Amino acid sequence: MKFFINNILFLLGIIISGYILFNSTHKGYTNYYLVPLIFAIYVKLDKGIYIRAMNNVGFAMFFISSCFRFYIVPFITCASKYAVILGMTPTIQDYKEAVNLAIYEEITILFIFYTILRKKFYKTEYYLSNQVQKIELIKSHKLFTFIIVTSLLIILLIPQSISNINFITNLRNINLAETIVLNFPLAGLCTAIINLGRFFTILLLINYFYKKSKQGHTLFYIIISICIILLNASFVTNLSRFGMIVPIISFTYLLLKIYDNYKTKIIKIMILCTTMIIIGMSAIKFFSEDRNTNANASNEVTFWGETLQTYFMGIKEIAVGIHAKNRIDGIYENNKIALFFNDSFQNILGISNLTTPQLNTTRLYNYTYFPNSRSISQIPPNIINGLYYFGWYLAPLYILLFIYMFSYLDYKVHRNSNIVLKFAFLYGALYCGLCMMINGAMLISFLINEMLAIIICFKLNKTNTNRK
Repeated sequence: MKFFINNILFLLGIIISGYILFNSTHKGYTNYYLVPLIFAIYVKLDKGIYIRAMNNVGFAMFFISSCFRFYIVPFITCASKYAVILGMTPTIQDYKEAVNLAIYEEITILFIFYTILRKKFYKTEYYLSNQVQKIELIKSHKLFTFIIVTSLLIILLIPQSISNINFITNLRNINLAETIVLNFPLAGLCTAIINLGRFFTILLLINYFYKKSKQGHTLFYIIISICIILLNASFVTNLSRFGMIVPIISFTYLLLKIYDNYKTKIIKIMILCTTMIIIGMSAIKFFSEDRNTNANASNEVTFWGETLQTYFMGIKEIAVGIHAKNRIDGIYENNKIALFFNDSFQNILGISNLTTPQLNTTRLYNYTYFPNSRSISQIPPNIINGLYYFGWYLAPLYILLFIYMFSYLDYKVHRNSNIVLKFAFLYGALYCGLCMMINGAMLISFLINEMLAIIICFKLNKTNTNRK
């Protein structure tokens, strides 16, 4: 596999780059062939990709999504003749600036990761030592149980607190073009408690079944644990694919660590289930929303060229962001600190009331993207947020923040044995590793509302236990 990554993927990048160079006819995409070429050079130089990805979920997500963004998306987009079937059509100048900005972003993040973060947080010797780390299970769980009971009481007393959550079999009856917003007092707090209740329920059950497996029937308890993880994922919040996939992968990693002799079986089951979820949820969401899409194009290469760009922050998405810059500047002028605050804390518990959701980057971006539609579901690429906040030359700083975070959290995962802390760091690393697909404002909300909340609960539970 190492040979495949460092040699076959390298050659694939050269081939894709050559294909784009000799087949590109769009004047705005003149330099687009450099995108796969630059990534191919990185793949050839970094000899530790395989072992790093196998041992660090944050980097694994980053590398996989980078392969899509820098290889597959350019190839399919070029093959589709850069057709636009979704939303507005940027100008040639917008495209030229977008390509140049994307190349600058790619060079910057790969250079910083390879020269600094790789050496600081990823020590290959650590993985080659074959060190087996034992998981520290949950001993005292009074606070976790209290949170679970509180979440159940909230659901019983305030049924509307879960109005944005639907069981996966009920998706046909939902208006998927509409994001359900909870508008009752303390809605954010109730949502946070319910989410924590779900996490701690799964952790306690995994903890319990592992103890039972010590008495025999290990495979039976593994299957039960997997079923519980998938059952939790089947309750969908506003059709969020990542909200389903990230907990699945995080909990699966814990199963791999505590059931070391059953790794192969667990991986096969979870890869199959996760793949089915990604394909199914993406198809349902994309085909169900009002996005001014040409329905007759659903079987053509042009459709997939457009679709992949929307999911992996492609050139067209960047071009729309550049086109929307005048709209952003017209509202915020030189007060970019206010824009950064409004974007970053719009979903943060206790702070969101200080923001103005109607004037955040995502909404203004969508007003430009879909001038004739009510859809606000398209997210601006992180390089565009960086452009708005810091200007052209410092634009990559924004996505570099999340690349640093997943590197740091990958490091913390290997240096913490407690099952709760390990899950929290895994959860954060996975989300930050998807920074090629998820907008920074969403990543910040996951890091604070969920990862940090889990860590705080763990610390409080531990403090309460130590006092006794």
